[in-house]
Amino acid sequence: MLIVYFKQAWHTIRQNKLFSAVYIGGTALALSFTMLYGMIFYIKLAPFYPEYERNRTAYIETAVLTSKDSYDNWHQANLSLNFVRTWFYNLKTADKVSAQYNEYSGGKTKDVDGQNISVALKLTDPTFFEIYRLDFTDGKPFSRADFDSGVKVAVISSALAKKVFGADYVNAVGKTLSVNFIDYRIVGVFSPGSAIHKKSYGEVIIPYTAVSDSNKDREVLGNYELVITTDNIDALKAEVQEIKRRYNSTHADEDLHLFDQPDLHVVSNLKGGPTKMGFDIWDMVLGILPALLGLLLIPAMNLSGMIAGRMEMRQPELGLRKSFGATRIQLLNQILCENLLLTLIGGFIALVITWGFIAGMADWIFGSMLSFYRVSATGANITADMLFSPGAFVIMFLICMLLNVMSALIPAWNSLRRPIIKSLKDNA
Repeated sequence: MLIVYFKQAWHTIRQNKLFSAVYIGGTALALSFTMLYGMIFYIKLAPFYPEYERNRTAYIETAVLTSKDSYDNWHQANLSLNFVRTWFYNLKTADKVSAQYNEYSGGKTKDVDGQNISVALKLTDPTFFEIYRLDFTDGKPFSRADFDSGVKVAVISSALAKKVFGADYVNAVGKTLSVNFIDYRIVGVFSPGSAIHKKSYGEVIIPYTAVSDSNKDREVLGNYELVITTDNIDALKAEVQEIKRRYNSTHADEDLHLFDQPDLHVVSNLKGGPTKMGFDIWDMVLGILPALLGLLLIPAMNLSGMIAGRMEMRQPELGLRKSFGATRIQLLNQILCENLLLTLIGGFIALVITWGFIAGMADWIFGSMLSFYRVSATGANITADMLFSPGAFVIMFLICMLLNVMSALIPAWNSLRRPIIKSLKDNA
């Protein structure tokens, strides 16, 4: 029956080309804004290469030290290497723990023509490659022995390899790459991700032990962020809070504050900063829901008026079908299917517009996420799996369904309540 409804809907669309064109155009314009909103959140939160385990990945990004005498005397920074090694590398409730050096974000190297180009640097440890499963096209990650020895080795993206070595990029492993006038031996080449995913992104990834860190001997504050995978975030939070308690109990003059950290990926991207306390994701959802509904309500009202006018013109047809035994539910289903088909066509056009806007304006849309990597040689690099993922089509379909029900249900139901005789009189 559903197939029959859609066949009838397609026949109706072809018979009423002007109405269909206006309906589809208005739907596409309205949905493009809503889909853009949904796609931005989807790209921020859904699992993408190489961040496949976002649902179980948490971050500790900052710490604050305050004086016990005065809260006004405070210092905020990342964690020191000494503190990370002493307290966090051996977390019992964590599956994997990786530290990232957060002082260097960019470096300089030369392309195949000898011109200076900027590159995005990632300084980390071998566990990084266990959390973020990069696809290596040649070679492999630097080893634990390389890391422990502070050997100057690097893995680079295939996109950067093409820029630096030209046609010979396929033989990049074993070559030397000079970054900031320091030579690194390339041990692996991987497929690049997107600069939007700043925790995993880097065009040149090297051991942080290969660079000089003047702050590595500090007790608490320094330049390191933590990426942690866990299956029990509550137990992990409790263990981290116990670390904070133990530190504070042994220091009479200062207090360590880690706030609600570690934060799961979704919380970290939504709550507006690691120092914000008491974040509730459902409070946020309820907060943005009126805005999303508002984006759909105005076009739904306009479309509803168009549908109401169209239903008046179809009263004789509906009355005749009722007289031959069609039920109100059957007619309502048909009308909803007709409008759903129109809405889906408009939704697909809106999705194409959204794809183009995101791909072309990524630097502006994701500005806050890209700020750390504006030195990237390959730009934001919006990948195909972000745009053409099943999640994108699910978002489109759900929004179309919602708009269809909001715009078509009430005028269709009101028209179908009209008695058969009155509808047939309209045909006389």
